[in-house]
Amino acid sequence: MFAQKLDYIMNLTGTRANILGAACHVDSSHISRLRNGARKLPRNPGFLDDMSAYFASHISIGYQQDAMCKELNISKWPQDEQSAESLIKNWFLGNEDNIRYGIPGLLDSFGTGAARSVLDNDEELVLSKTKRYYYGPSGKREAVLQFFDHILKSNKAPMTLLLFSDEDMAWLYNDPFFAARWAKAFTKVLRAGNKVKIIHNLGRDINELLEAVAKWIPVYSTGMIEPYYYPKLRDGLLQRTLFIAPSCAAVVSGSVGMNTEGMLNEFITDPKAVNALVKEYEEIFDRSKKLMEIYGSQRSGEFWNAHKELSSVDADIMLMGKVPTLITMPQWVARSMQDRAPQSSIYAYWTMFRDFFESLSSKKTYTEILPKPDISKVNVPLPCAGLIGAAGMTYTPEEWKAHIENSELYAKTFKYYKQVQAENIPDNMYVIASEDHYAFMIKTTAPEIAFAITESRMVSAFCEFMQRT
Repeated sequence: MFAQKLDYIMNLTGTRANILGAACHVDSSHISRLRNGARKLPRNPGFLDDMSAYFASHISIGYQQDAMCKELNISKWPQDEQSAESLIKNWFLGNEDNIRYGIPGLLDSFGTGAARSVLDNDEELVLSKTKRYYYGPSGKREAVLQFFDHILKSNKAPMTLLLFSDEDMAWLYNDPFFAARWAKAFTKVLRAGNKVKIIHNLGRDINELLEAVAKWIPVYSTGMIEPYYYPKLRDGLLQRTLFIAPSCAAVVSGSVGMNTEGMLNEFITDPKAVNALVKEYEEIFDRSKKLMEIYGSQRSGEFWNAHKELSSVDADIMLMGKVPTLITMPQWVARSMQDRAPQSSIYAYWTMFRDFFESLSSKKTYTEILPKPDISKVNVPLPCAGLIGAAGMTYTPEEWKAHIENSELYAKTFKYYKQVQAENIPDNMYVIASEDHYAFMIKTTAPEIAFAITESRMVSAFCEFMQRT
């Protein structure tokens, strides 16, 4: 597999073995043997970073980028070589499931998935007759669909489903047809008023964690999911899945390591047995922590209070977005917008951000990562307008020009306020992070939604991503 990939990318870039060998500090004959499959990729290939960097710098023409996007199944080739290098390295190593993820993939899922929640889905499911025992990944797929179907047919009052799994999730993600059926079934369960608590397994590589979160974003964005995580590391030998609808039904399974082939999955409907499984779940839940808090427009007041509380930490803060924040908005602009939306809280939140800015000191910096300013833009939407009661608010040309100029003045005047210009900033969102404390993902256009994250590894990943931008 590696040989085929190496041959493909060398042909695509017109790279000869001696040139690549020189770039990787490897003999050209070794490159040739890797290319024709005579030599396997070593377990810890020290040359792979240099090789990936070389190709990242040589995939620069449109057709090359299009070809690699098709090969890697991604929508857009990254503009910066560091991100391209990471994609190529993961591809060489066979980590295709990680290619679209990391923080860039998570932000991409947030930007698109938050607007495309599973509640947009509605189709009938056709299922086979229920059984007690199912086997292997295909059996788990069938059991889970039966689980959802049983909930819908039970006519019970809306409940909170309890989900936990540290098993290999390939049964869900690797079959696109099943994933679509699963989404349809889950849609119906949520539309019936049911809510969900899910405990994620974090005893894994950070890219795997970010991938898992990214794939759940359309479900998170319904506002009906509470995500948690179990913070302790497990050895990964014995793994467990619990999908429980209290007093209704459950799917349980276990496996050894990553091997789920032929493993038993049970579909249980006996109320006494289901309630016993609830007790097992509660033991795990009591040891778990909140992965993130999710705020929609109906919880805007809670969101701003959380934002204020988290922003008060004595640490540097970074923000990335397409538009400067209320911090640098001139007072007259805030008043002008408030006058156009008298029921909004624009001026109140402008005051809150002004007070925050005045609390900064030389020991704490606030950095905004923004695109190159374009004063000529018109009808620029006010970010997070729906979260401050001003849905649809846009800047007038005079307001936009004044805000841009004032933000540049702040950067020149205050040592603790910095501006960094960057390309490839995600559309329609703010990303905020403070090392060792918190991160926010905020979708700034309707329907607005905000994720407040405190899990340390995810926070660190956000900070690293922003520092490298």
